[in-house]
Amino acid sequence: MEEKEQSALTIDEECYLRQMEAWIKEQQAREKQLLATIETSKEVVRQNEIQLEWHRKFFNSSLKEFEEWKEERKI
Repeated sequence: MEEKEQSALTIDEECYLRQMEAWIKEQQAREKQLLATIETSKEVVRQNEIQLEWHRKFFNSSLKEFEEWKEERKI
């Protein structure tokens, strides 16, 4: 707003204007933070999926080896 227009505002209007401007900035910052959190969460999920895949490969290999060991010993 121009300085000339601002002087025509009442104190209540000026307060409302400033509060809403601050609130809008706060909401925009909140949206950016939420988007960043979503992206971070997506990456965490992706990494967990990779770790799960490698865990399963190792576990299946170990399980097979253990079952063969038991069979050799007639357990």
